[in-house]
Amino acid sequence: MDTERLRTTVLGFGVAAVVLGVLGWLVGIDDVVTILTQADTRGVIVVGLLVAGWVAAWGFGIRTVLEALGTPASPSTGVLLSAGAGFANNVTPFGHAGGEPLTGLLIVDRTSASYERGLAAMATVDTVNVIPAVGFGLLGVGAIAVDGPVGDRLAVATVGGLGAVVVLSVLGVAGWRRRIDLADRLIVGLELVFRPLTRLVPQ
Repeated sequence: MDTERLRTTVLGFGVAAVVLGVLGWLVGIDDVVTILTQADTRGVIVVGLLVAGWVAAWGFGIRTVLEALGTPASPSTGVLLSAGAGFANNVTPFGHAGGEPLTGLLIVDRTSASYERGLAAMATVDTVNVIPAVGFGLLGVGAIAVDGPVGDRLAVATVGGLGAVVVLSVLGVAGWRRRIDLADRLIVGLELVFRPLTRLVPQ
């Protein structure tokens, strides 16, 4: 790591520490410490391990997508990119919408991928992870249903979610099978939309 990058990294962590200190002062350090001391130690350790596993799983997913795009990356690089993506998504506005462009820059910095390819890799990972997220949600609803009756609103939301999953899955498979034709049509459509704008906006 060169001196300039080291200085920037240290400065960034210093600013983050100051922000956390101010937030802790506003909330109350004593209250935070009290709550932490009352927490179940085993539960905190289990949660920490689960978070580490989640970051690692996302990292392996990023690495797999990058390799599929012709940009190899080591497992440690994938995990670090996952951690950086999680940090960016939590400190930038609009969550993933604000964090993914920064993650694309991280991928460019740590691999040989172009920015567009890095951004596409992150978008792909996010899309793929929708499937297990929906699955976990359905498992949660099923657990609630086993414990007791499900309310009308929850039942409607569950049925609506299942319907959306089925429809989106069918559309996704159909779109993938016709992806080349759809891409050509999209390019033509965008050209029709943006070509008149080039007369007003400098290229």
